[in-house]
Amino acid sequence: MLRTITNEIKNKLKIPGKSNKKDWKSERLHELEMHRQHSDTLPFKVVDVKIYGFLAKVKGLYAYISFNHMPWRYFDRSAWLHVAPSLIGKKFYCKIHRIVRERFSIILDGDVPQFKQAELAIGGLYKGLIIHKREYGLFIDIGYHFNWRHGSIVGLLHKTKLEGSVSLDDMEGGTTVQVIYLGESEDGHIELSQNETDVDWALGIPQKMVGQTTWVKVARNEETQKQEFLVLDKYKGMLLINKEMYPSHRKAVRRAKNALSDSDSIPCVVVGCDDRKCTLVLKWLVNMNLPEKVPVRRYPMAEMLDERSIIILEDIKEKIDASRDK
Repeated sequence: MLRTITNEIKNKLKIPGKSNKKDWKSERLHELEMHRQHSDTLPFKVVDVKIYGFLAKVKGLYAYISFNHMPWRYFDRSAWLHVAPSLIGKKFYCKIHRIVRERFSIILDGDVPQFKQAELAIGGLYKGLIIHKREYGLFIDIGYHFNWRHGSIVGLLHKTKLEGSVSLDDMEGGTTVQVIYLGESEDGHIELSQNETDVDWALGIPQKMVGQTTWVKVARNEETQKQEFLVLDKYKGMLLINKEMYPSHRKAVRRAKNALSDSDSIPCVVVGCDDRKCTLVLKWLVNMNLPEKVPVRRYPMAEMLDERSIIILEDIKEKIDASRDK
């Protein structure tokens, strides 16, 4: 009597028992066959990762979808293995590629339109997964940030744009990282960074300084011990010493440059910029009337400037002092 009642409940709830499980599967397979013939788009859920693809479920039946037929592509299989844990349980869309009734085998094809383009903001922070590591940087998929609702969004985090304390050797595939979106390069590739100053370059802020006179701080690179120049304490500068900038006394200018100490401040004109290297090109306002054989370092700063430059720099200094007082 108990078995009779159980069967009646199963029939009402349409739960397939052992006796009719094959019939239930056959019915589902027949439905899927109809969907295949009509090229219908169906939802499927990722269940588990296999060697070359994913175990999935469609219409209540287990199915298989290879990495090559997922809704997006990667360079190689390792990338899929890095993102796989975050895809388990996610729903995507597919068409039925093939059905083998004898083995109850269902093969899916996820290469169908299903994603809306994500709206990315320059300077926006996004979480991503490292999918590839190269000697020049990391390929990161920030589609992870959107829970894969927009599919895959891969960008390059160049090693020069890593956060100061972070080394490329410390980063591994499958690791979650936070990055800043800088926009797209001329060839359409997404550029990422972990430095806020790179955002300014992406927005064109340092480029507006071309033609301006400003104080430049002398610094020392801790790794290379080479001399560096910082504009506004954050933008990299390159002191250009050539015949065009200094028709004469180039040797004196080079000696003066080499004699500069760390934390010195020198007056410069921003004469250009290198967008690719995120560097401002500078001309040092050194007085060209200095004797070539006398070390420039011995002269007071006022003697190293022409009269017009002194007036400009005094005005800049007043503005800086006024802003600090506020």
